[in-house]
Amino acid sequence: DFRIKKRVSVTDDGKLIEMINELEMIGNELWANVYGTDCLARIDKTSGSVTGWLVLDGILDRRSAAAEAKAARRRGPDVLNGIAWDPDGKRIFVTGKLWPAM
Repeated sequence: DFRIKKRVSVTDDGKLIEMINELEMIGNELWANVYGTDCLARIDKTSGSVTGWLVLDGILDRRSAAAEAKAARRRGPDVLNGIAWDPDGKRIFVTGKLWPAM
């Protein structure tokens, strides 16, 4: 059933957070990246309040990845845009559009 059951605005200290993307449930929290940033928000699924941030600056060496892509004649890396939760290993994987690895 793909009907909308509830809508929640995501806020951090009362400020609306826009461009929430790539949602993943981890335990009782909703995790999401903020499109165009290297940040993940941990969100209370009931209230929509951000409970914490993961700032992933430097997770990808963009200069090196871009040079490698250019040498291979393919487009370089773009934005962080992927979250996956491994419940068995209790690991979070992140990647992005055209990133060379997770």
